[in-house]
Amino acid sequence: MSDSYVPDIEKSIVPWLNDSNECIGCGSTLSIVSRKHHCRLCTGILCTNCSMFVPLEEAILALGKPLPESLPQHDFRFCEKCLRIVDSAKEEVRAKSVDKTMENDYTRLADARAKCEKLMHDYRNVAKSLRYAHSVLLTFCVSFS
Repeated sequence: MSDSYVPDIEKSIVPWLNDSNECIGCGSTLSIVSRKHHCRLCTGILCTNCSMFVPLEEAILALGKPLPESLPQHDFRFCEKCLRIVDSAKEEVRAKSVDKTMENDYTRLADARAKCEKLMHDYRNVAKSLRYAHSVLLTFCVSFS
């Protein structure tokens, strides 16, 4: 896939705003010399200095969307506001993953505790039987002495 094809795909997913000559990040005037770029999320116009890059796969996963079969292998341009949204979504996905891990750990811990409680019950029964056998044996020995 050529790089010139990528913007066509992007434009078909999120329509780009009409071209403006002002950066939404810093307000600088854009021209042929100071190239303008589109944020791939909000489609705002940015200067080179105000645009940041995120790998497409990372952005899609962070926003909770399913990954398509084939993805272009390059980073996508975002404005600072949209990058914060993507970062926040990534943190939320990470937190849910941690919550799920903690839930799984708690379940395994509860299972281990239940097994230990059963073993303790069995141990108490064995100890009780041994104490009884010991007292019977002592009684028997005392009665013959």
